[in-house]
Amino acid sequence: VGQRKLAGILSEFSGELDAVEFVVIGMGINMHQAEFPSEIVHTATSFYRETGQKVNRAQVLARTLAEMERILPWLQSDDITPLFTAWQKHDHLLGQEVKVMEPTGTYTGRALGLSESGALRVALPDGTEKLVLAGDVSIRPHTDA
Repeated sequence: VGQRKLAGILSEFSGELDAVEFVVIGMGINMHQAEFPSEIVHTATSFYRETGQKVNRAQVLARTLAEMERILPWLQSDDITPLFTAWQKHDHLLGQEVKVMEPTGTYTGRALGLSESGALRVALPDGTEKLVLAGDVSIRPHTDA
């Protein structure tokens, strides 16, 4: 919402990139938090902070599951074009300055969108492009410096 994160998705897989055994996907939605720790107060939000009201968790879950069911055929298809096109229309990272934390190190760059393989494309300050398949990606807060 704006520049603040309302929800997050975490995925873990077992296997190799060309032979995935299984994928576990988890999602968290910030519902009723009025306050956040100082280290994320400028980057996180909740339904409550945005609306001033407590939202019915069951309704949010029902709408989320209904949307997942709607896109399930796209996920089961060999042609990911419809899903990829829909994602591009709603890609809030596109063009944003991001911080990427990977097991091999941390770096910053500008998000260029997803590759056709699903990796995040990041333009590095030196002009090169890096594909991010795994890591923690966050939008860098704007500063007035």
